[in-house]
Amino acid sequence: MKAPKTVPYRVSTLDYLDFFREQYLTTDDLVAVVSALNLFQSGFGTGRCWCLKTINRSELKGFTTSHGSRPLYKGRDARMLTLAIAGQYHSETQPVIVRKHLCGSVYCINPNHYYFGTKKEVCYERGQRKGSRISPDLVTELRLKNTENRKTWSYAALARQYRLPYHVVRRICNHESYE
Repeated sequence: MKAPKTVPYRVSTLDYLDFFREQYLTTDDLVAVVSALNLFQSGFGTGRCWCLKTINRSELKGFTTSHGSRPLYKGRDARMLTLAIAGQYHSETQPVIVRKHLCGSVYCINPNHYYFGTKKEVCYERGQRKGSRISPDLVTELRLKNTENRKTWSYAALARQYRLPYHVVRRICNHESYE
């Protein structure tokens, strides 16, 4: 699993009005969001987190951190709006917003720190933020070894070999997690 390449934030000539209208937001709201993104980009650059909690300015009117796990703009998910401005939209195969493991704040609005993916990718990114070594390749390898030879590669043997907790190996091999 590879996250999309990080692209420096820039406003292009794409028409975002349709997307903002679908979200019941006005052109003034579009200007406010773009202004806030430009403020963060000029102040912090494209690599760092643009955490709404670190800055309190009048240009950020409409943004809130009242939700426990994501930034909001006038009640809408601000991450979705910033990704739309950056030219990324969700699809049937990638419907979930995934925060990259390098991002340190749930209230970050940097579009380079997010991408559209699947629930499985959310699990991998969350695990990497917590220091887990589990990757898609490791999950495939564990499942393959366990199905090929269950006597040699029991859950306990795999757990010892890969230095993972027994319950994690068992859940991976039984397709109970990382699906």
